[in-house]
Amino acid sequence: MKRNREDIRNAIRENYTEVAKSGSAGGCCSGGSCCCTPADISDSSKKLGYTEADLLNIPKDANMGLGCGNPIAIAELKEGETVLDLGCGGGFDCFLASRRIGATGFVIGIDMTPDMIALARKNAEEGGYTNVDFRLGEIEHLPVADESVDVIISNCVINLSLDKEQVFKETHRVLKPGGRLSISDVVAIERIPEETRRDLQLVACCIGGAEHVDDVRKMLKNAGFDDVRLTPKENSKEIIKSWGFGNNVEDYVASYTIEAFKGDIENQNTGGINMKTLKIEWRHLDVEGETCDRCYDTGENLANEVKRLKRALEPQGIAIELIETKLDDSQIPQSNTILFNGAPIEDILDIEISENYCESCTALLGKETYRRAVKFEGNEYEDIPAKAIRQAAYKSLGIEEAKQESSKNSGCCCGGNSGCCC
Repeated sequence: MKRNREDIRNAIRENYTEVAKSGSAGGCCSGGSCCCTPADISDSSKKLGYTEADLLNIPKDANMGLGCGNPIAIAELKEGETVLDLGCGGGFDCFLASRRIGATGFVIGIDMTPDMIALARKNAEEGGYTNVDFRLGEIEHLPVADESVDVIISNCVINLSLDKEQVFKETHRVLKPGGRLSISDVVAIERIPEETRRDLQLVACCIGGAEHVDDVRKMLKNAGFDDVRLTPKENSKEIIKSWGFGNNVEDYVASYTIEAFKGDIENQNTGGINMKTLKIEWRHLDVEGETCDRCYDTGENLANEVKRLKRALEPQGIAIELIETKLDDSQIPQSNTILFNGAPIEDILDIEISENYCESCTALLGKETYRRAVKFEGNEYEDIPAKAIRQAAYKSLGIEEAKQESSKNSGCCCGGNSGCCC
């Protein structure tokens, strides 16, 4: 049976109203804990990435063990910043943010559930937090002024929205130029079964409404964000399994960190130069510290080319950052992937990547498997050579690649026009 949007929205609101009323005393759903209070809140919070220090001196009912990650860990909050928390619940992440931004900073928490807002305000009063404000509202229509926020955080909430594209447009609206989005959320990595999407409990508990990771990336870019990065949490399967829904839901949804910037990160100042940043992320198979031979070759090629890009681009005020993300054998379809500011290399160069049988993976894993192979067949690129990496970097930055002069006076170390290192 197809349900209308208001039925779904009311089911979500009722679900979290029950959580707010229960507080840290108990949960709401029969299964487990993405939307419900777990039996051991401290243990659950540590699995999500919070530290012992994070859990100390926080108002008793603020931490319900909810969420799918720790957005504070990736937000890099600075003193004096204004922080916005989407779906603040009892205020846990808001209070952690309050510690980091100090008395000169300000935190705004938004939640659509009146009981949650009442609980968060009570917690703030009892904890003596004076730089935190909790507001009732929907994340699709934020009660926040234009360009007034430095950082937006959120923990497993945007997946609940029935109009995620509108949420991202709103976040872009309220962020200051150079502001950033640092969130944890559940996204789909495979097609979600229709019966799961129709199950109101699974929608309310962060499973049924998850959007595919590629669609989330497109929505962020369409909203105007730059430097979009979506990264799976290493213990994603453990987190999703702990919610207790069964049916192998961890095979088609995963916990991700999602980061994006409004503008070209001009607020990151280095040596008096406003730096534009290109983040190159390499995702590869790593099992018990061993890397597949094909991944290793790609990584070596990539590392060498990044060094050359740094020499060429840093004098122009462009910072190059190489990020290595190690995946286990459950994430083989995503392995040996190269992203430039969040965009896959095949999208930038408009080429296809084939999925090939990999003997190296078979030997490493001790079982037959197919995996994503960075193999560009039928075009000018073969096995991600330096040319592909270089061209993707320049295209993602939107600048022209400088052409080399080929003359005997060029000053190349090899002389003549060989261009060996120039």
